[in-house]
Amino acid sequence: MTTNMIDDLRNRLAAAQTSTEAALDFAIGLYGEASGYIKALEDFQQEAKLQIAEIFAETGITEAKTSSGQVYISKPSLRVNWDSKGLDALAANDDELAGLLAPFRKETQIAGALVVRTGGKTK
Repeated sequence: MTTNMIDDLRNRLAAAQTSTEAALDFAIGLYGEASGYIKALEDFQQEAKLQIAEIFAETGITEAKTSSGQVYISKPSLRVNWDSKGLDALAANDDELAGLLAPFRKETQIAGALVVRTGGKTK
């Protein structure tokens, strides 16, 4: 993707400022077009990453520094997850367990977000 492509999308978005309904429709369409560019770039990024992985496999190296940047294989780690719904269900029926788990329960309010779905499908 070039800067010209981004500038073209911005110019087209700015030019669409006609009626509110038309501007909204046009903005959603441009959003979808930009998503296509992003997907193409992500696919290309994966191709480049695959080439790096192949070079690592062929040479046996696990890290490298070049003029373009640095690449390495991270150390393995362990990720632990708890079944919060299951623990909540157990704690709901056991006050002692609920008391033990309470200091470790963290709740975070998540705000609603603007969701854009392209393709003209409506519910």
